[in-house]
Order: sequence, then C-alpha cells, then structure tokens
Amino acid sequence: PTCGFVLASGPVTETDEGTFEHPIKVVMSAVSGVDVTFNYSVTGGSASGSGVDYTLEPDAATIAAHTDPAEFVIPVTIAGDAIWEGNETIEITIAGDMTGATLSTAVHTITIAENETPPTVSFTKTEDNVNEGSTITDITFEIDNEAGSGLPVVITYSTTDGTATAGDDYTALANQTATIAVEQTQTTISVVTASDDYDEDNETITITINSATNSTIDDANDVLTLSIVDMDNPPTISFSSDEYNMAEEITAGELTVTLTGGSEKTIIVPYAVTEGGTASPGASDDFVFTDANIQFDPAAGTSRSQTIDFLVNDDQNYEEDQTIIIALDLDGNANVSAGTHTQTTYTILNVADQPPTLKFVGSPQEERENDSPHTVEISLLPASEIDVTFQLVDLASEGTGGTATPTDDYVVTTGLQTMEAGETSLEIEITLENEDGHEDD
Repeated sequence: PTCGFVLASGPVTETDEGTFEHPIKVVMSAVSGVDVTFNYSVTGGSASGSGVDYTLEPDAATIAAHTDPAEFVIPVTIAGDAIWEGNETIEITIAGDMTGATLSTAVHTITIAENETPPTVSFTKTEDNVNEGSTITDITFEIDNEAGSGLPVVITYSTTDGTATAGDDYTALANQTATIAVEQTQTTISVVTASDDYDEDNETITITINSATNSTIDDANDVLTLSIVDMDNPPTISFSSDEYNMAEEITAGELTVTLTGGSEKTIIVPYAVTEGGTASPGASDDFVFTDANIQFDPAAGTSRSQTIDFLVNDDQNYEEDQTIIIALDLDGNANVSAGTHTQTTYTILNVADQPPTLKFVGSPQEERENDSPHTVEISLLPASEIDVTFQLVDLASEGTGGTATPTDDYVVTTGLQTMEAGETSLEIEITLENEDGHEDD
C-alpha cells in the first residue's frame, strides 16, 4: 500500500490568544499486514516554531499492522497572538526512509490565515516646530496596534516646500525610508534646518508619508506641517546722528536713515516733524517738509541707508539759529526695532546773514526851540526776526557832546530801547525848552 498526507496543503485561522490543536492526518491506501514506520519534521515555511506561531517537534511515527483505519495524526499546536503578521506557512515533510509502505504525498503545507487587520501608520501629531538652525530629531511615525506588528513596517516619506525653501532653509528629504521594527510601535526621523542672519517670518515645510509596506496609511494623519521658528532679531532703524547743523544758505536739507540688519520683510516706517522746534514750516517761512514713510525692501545686507530730503528757505533775514525736530514712528511696528537715534534735531545756522544797521534818519537836524516836541527817527535795516535792544545815550549829559544843557534846554528819555522783531523804525521824542533870553544855537 501507499502512505502519505491526505492533502498537500490546508488552511487554519489563528486566534488572538491561547493555543489550539490542528491535527494533520497521514493515511494509508489500505490496511497493511506489517508495521509502517516513517519520520516527519518541519522543513520550511514562514511561521516560527517553538511556541511562537506553532509547536511541532520532529518525531518518528508507526502505523501498526492490521490497524483500521490505517492512519496517523501528526499533532500540530497553533499559537494565537494579537499582532498582525500576515498569512504564514508551516511545511511538514515525511522523510523518504519509510518502511512497510510506499511514500505517496510527502509534503503538507499549513497556511495560518491572519485574523488581524494590518496596522495603520501615521504621524503622532500633524504639527510641530523647530528653531531655525537646529535639527529636530523626534518626528515620530506610529502604528495603531499596541502590540506592534509581526512584520517590519517600512515607510517612505518626503519633504515639500511650504513657505521655506529647500537648500536655503532646510535639507530636503526625498523618498527616504524609516522602519518600525517587529513588535515595536514607533520610529523617529530627523529634519535639519539652516541658520541665517536676517529677520524673517516663521516658515513651513510639509512631510508626507508616501507609502508603507505591511501597513495601511491613515489618510487623516499622513502629513506633518513643520514650522521653522526664526531666531533673528528684527533690524534696527536710526538716524545717522541725533543732530544736524547746516547753514541756512544750504537749502537742500538732508537726513540719513540707516537700517542695520537684514530682513526678508518690507520695512515701512513713518517719519514726521514733531513739536519743539523753533523754525516755522511753510513756503514763505523757514522750511518745507512733507511727513511721509521711508521704505526698505527685503534684503540680506547688514547695513543700508536712505535719505529724507526737504527744503530750507534762505530768507536772508538776520535771526537766531532755528531748529526742526524730526522723529521716526515705530509704534506697533514688529518688523523693526529702535536704533540709537529715532529722533533728530536739524539746526538751521544763521551764519551768512549780517546784523541789521541801526542809525538816525536825517542827521544832523535843525529845530526852533519853540517847535516842541521834536521827533527823531531811528531806523533798523534790514528788518530783524529777533528783538533788537540798544542803549540811547545823551552825550551832552555826559559832557562829551553838544552845547545845549540837558533839562534847561531840552528833555529826552535815554536808556535801554527795544525794537521788536519786524520793526524797522523807532521815534524818539525830545522836548525843547523855550527860553526868553537870547543865546547861541
């Protein structure tokens, strides 16, 4: 007679836990009058023995003579588990040294059908951040089975520019692989960011799971947005000096504003004339200045400057030095910080205009003593924009001039006199005393 496995293969479905017996029959084509002996063992398959997926030790078997039914059961113990590992196989072989019968079907393959669903892979979170110039090392993939997987989960992933630029802001990753090992639930990857020396907004990249073997992909959590946090301070803005001193005849007023530090942002800063200056604005006054904005376009340079231009009126009037106070308005501007001088004073120096001339008008003069009072005019030319003060002195009273006698012949008020700004003449009144006697002029 012949002797062999009933079937060349057969399935069995695993359980989540525990063990169960799965007998495999070896049968004869007829009852034999002699003992039939053979040896069997596991010769292949993807399943693991020793109680991991199954238990079956190599052994010798005997079907005694005249046994009916003429068969032998090979005891296979299947072990259940809670991890996904796919279908697995056990290959059992009857050795070729069988006695008492002719070997027929010598190999039987058991397929252990997986009862678990494949794990789902995802990012542990879909948003993260890293400081510019640093490497983030804990971007994590995970599977949703706490017991892990019985097969390695191999993930491919790539980075994509958001507002950040590969090569400039970070090192790109294209179709890289990461593996969650057997019975593990997580693995981590790293992303390297680049440092620069200019201020910019926080920038983003995305990391996407492209594929996964031995796993499905969680479509709701397969993309992570990574924010690269800028670590550079905003640039500083400042006038080049806190004071400018220029002669009035230099009518082209100019102020220099310097931005120190690079920025990828457009810097717009208002500027205006503020209170406190002594110069008067206006086309017919001291200066013409238009409040406006100064703008610096994005650039990586360390220092750059622009000018603010305005008009100074050379009025050719004698006056004191005059000032204009100009300030930069940084209130609420997060793109720039205050430098050394955010306010400056522009002084218009009156260096070319000569002081006006003070003199008597129509000197010398004659007047009859009975024509009293007599008025003497003092002129000031050209007009002055500041008050002019002077001492009026009667030289006769000091004995240094004139033949008339003060009080007897005339009365005049002397002392400190003032011509206010803009006045060009002042009248001095002299009271003449009319005497009866004859006297020289």
